[in-house]
Amino acid sequence: EALKASYTLPADSGTFKIPVILKNTDEALAIKSVTLGLRTVAGGDFAANLPLPLRTKKIIFSSRLERPDWWGYWESQLGDYGRIKHQLFLIASGTVDLVDMSKPDSYLQIPRTLYYIDNFRNFLKDPATWIARNPDKGYVLAKKTDGSNVYEFYAEAAPTKRFTLSYFAQVNGYFFIDESGKQIII
Repeated sequence: EALKASYTLPADSGTFKIPVILKNTDEALAIKSVTLGLRTVAGGDFAANLPLPLRTKKIIFSSRLERPDWWGYWESQLGDYGRIKHQLFLIASGTVDLVDMSKPDSYLQIPRTLYYIDNFRNFLKDPATWIARNPDKGYVLAKKTDGSNVYEFYAEAAPTKRFTLSYFAQVNGYFFIDESGKQIII
């Protein structure tokens, strides 16, 4: 929904919440991200003399996955970012984030993060075993009926969102395929 032309910070407050209501109806949001920028400006008896970075915020939104900040810390384990890789990570690991190494006590969460990454690695190598061990998640691995050696991985609850698992004879193995047509390997 459209924002108002301006908002007034209450006199007795140092914080203020602006309602941002997004409706997922624009199909372009599946292709690109949109940035909403907000900036505090002076007005009346309010002086906005803080440095610009402190009084400016941005919100990036879309209806697709965006590269999380923590990915950079774990890129040596996860490899280059890809949306399909990220989505498969979310499915396989059961977590939405990994430890942010910029935090002072982040070292305490490293074993947890390595556990999630290893679960993801095992999932990529053998999704059929992962499905067998996690029947409550409701995922299916179905061979395509076109005579190819290709499988589709999907949730029974959302059968239109499918991930491709292709066979590569050179290595005698199956690999998920990302949005660029490349094998997902970590």
